[in-house]
Amino acid sequence: MKKSSFSEDVRVSRIKTLLEREELKQKDLADMLDIEPQNLSRCLCSGKVSDKMCRNIGDLFPKYNVMWLLGDSDFMLTEEIRQDFIARSHATDNACLQLLDSALREVCSREGIEIPTIDNIPEILLLQGQLRDFADSLMWNYVRHREHSHFWGTLDQELDTIEKKLKPKK
Repeated sequence: MKKSSFSEDVRVSRIKTLLEREELKQKDLADMLDIEPQNLSRCLCSGKVSDKMCRNIGDLFPKYNVMWLLGDSDFMLTEEIRQDFIARSHATDNACLQLLDSALREVCSREGIEIPTIDNIPEILLLQGQLRDFADSLMWNYVRHREHSHFWGTLDQELDTIEKKLKPKK
């Protein structure tokens, strides 16, 4: 008999973890998925858990991150993803300031007015907070719609680029 792949083993383990946390039996989950209990048992025993099954389970339990069920993320709960994003955004205040500065320069140059420095604008902290709130809500929409997996890589690349630009030269 062929051994199942790492990701399939992870899927089985994570579904079992979900069952334990939700205090459900395999039969309960099979009923919720509208499949025969022996079919679910066969999938779990053989390690052949499809993407579709993971997504269906994710639909039944929206607080669990589907990417975690699929074996593609270490974040079990969707709320953990949101909290991590918020922590990242608070840790990158300089990135927010740089983005605001770029937007300010663009608007001023387009309107033909003198470009003020960010330090001279008392409303900048309010704008920075609003930008962070907007970014948080945008990310939360990605999380809720489960279309965020590619977004994390892009976000990490952007943050790395900005951090490199902000580091003082030696």
